[in-house]
Amino acid sequence: MAEYAKEIRELHWPTVTGDQVWSSETGGFAMLPRTAGMVAEVVIREAHKKMFKASSAAGTTYITVWLHAQACGVARIDSEEDAAFESGYGGERGVTTFRRHLRTLKAMGFIDFVEESRGRVKWILIFNPYQVVKKLHEEGNLTTPTFRAVSERAIGIGVSHEMQEEDEGGNDVAQ
Repeated sequence: MAEYAKEIRELHWPTVTGDQVWSSETGGFAMLPRTAGMVAEVVIREAHKKMFKASSAAGTTYITVWLHAQACGVARIDSEEDAAFESGYGGERGVTTFRRHLRTLKAMGFIDFVEESRGRVKWILIFNPYQVVKKLHEEGNLTTPTFRAVSERAIGIGVSHEMQEEDEGGNDVAQ
């Protein structure tokens, strides 16, 4: 795959060298689902509006949490101030907004976390976003077109099994 991408780069951008582009070999690389952008911007915004009757920009917080993921579904936030800034929340209310969006993501089922002293959040558990999307759809908090859009993307990236609905016996059923 890397060799294919290199050939494409050389075909379309022949004057660009390897040291001018980002590479996972550089370090500082994060691993997150390919649907993270769609989940952050479309699913969270739509489901939040249905569940809480208001819009929310919690999607940027969701991406920040993923970028702090360690392994085994656990993210570590060493500085809430820095994480708030990374999420786009500056100023005096940045941490307050960040924490509010963490609570929103928890209420929606995307994450869980443990509050330390003074409400500080350091450790966050990230749930499988495909399972959360399915649950939001089953509960009526996500429209069928949005659910299908995520499902189509899952098919396109080879994880369609994550989006399959199951009957009471645990067998996959058509959507």
